[in-house]
Amino acid sequence: MRKILASVAAATLATAGVVGVSGIAYAIPDNKVPELWICDGVESEIFGAGRSAWINGEQYLAVSLEFGGIFTPEGTPEGEPGIPVDPYMKTWGGGPKVDTGKLVECTAEFTETRPGEGTFVGYGIAIAAPLH
Repeated sequence: MRKILASVAAATLATAGVVGVSGIAYAIPDNKVPELWICDGVESEIFGAGRSAWINGEQYLAVSLEFGGIFTPEGTPEGEPGIPVDPYMKTWGGGPKVDTGKLVECTAEFTETRPGEGTFVGYGIAIAAPLH
């Protein structure tokens, strides 16, 4: 279970932007496929590069992040509850180049199944501010 949780968290956190940046603007990564999230009620393409991300082509910096979900080990009888996973939460300061007056909330749901291990059904919530 730890392996699936660690890999799901690592992949999702990298996409949503958890690693700090110095506030320098970078170009949208051209080697990545965007992930679809719902940002302020609108389906949005997100390209992540560390804590920085591009939401529909505009650069943002994550100010808070939460991920959690339910893990169901392979072979669990149908109808049996899965194992709740304690939410991962992270908050950062805004910084001088971040406009915290224009925050956007993005949410996502995801599922990952690994043969021999089980299925993780999770969610992500990211609050981000545009860089200016």
